[in-house]
Amino acid sequence: MKGDRKTLCKSVIDQAQLESDIEIYAWTGANYLTQLCTNEMIALGGGSSPGKEGTFGLVIKSDLLNGYSSHSQTFGNPPLCNESENGSSFEIVNLEVWTMTPCNDIQEAEKMEMARLFLEHHRREES
Repeated sequence: MKGDRKTLCKSVIDQAQLESDIEIYAWTGANYLTQLCTNEMIALGGGSSPGKEGTFGLVIKSDLLNGYSSHSQTFGNPPLCNESENGSSFEIVNLEVWTMTPCNDIQEAEKMEMARLFLEHHRREES
């Protein structure tokens, strides 16, 4: 969001307008560090901008309750919250997750993933 969520609004409509005024940081082409998922975090964007510290544009920690944001070369973004210049931590109040899968449920997704792993395993054996 471009504006501060703590901005006092006179109505729900004013609040919705404030929250719909967003800034988009598209891929810069500087690197391919678009996303990383480990047992410790989900991260977007990587590399620090010249003269700026930071390792990830956005990190959600494994507890899904905390994260931090820093400059990243991948998206050319500043820290996405204003606590400090070199990486700002935040508490997650609400998290919305989207998927890009053709599957309709978890069982179907697990079956598709197992088939992919099976094929990958046998492809390596043949090499």
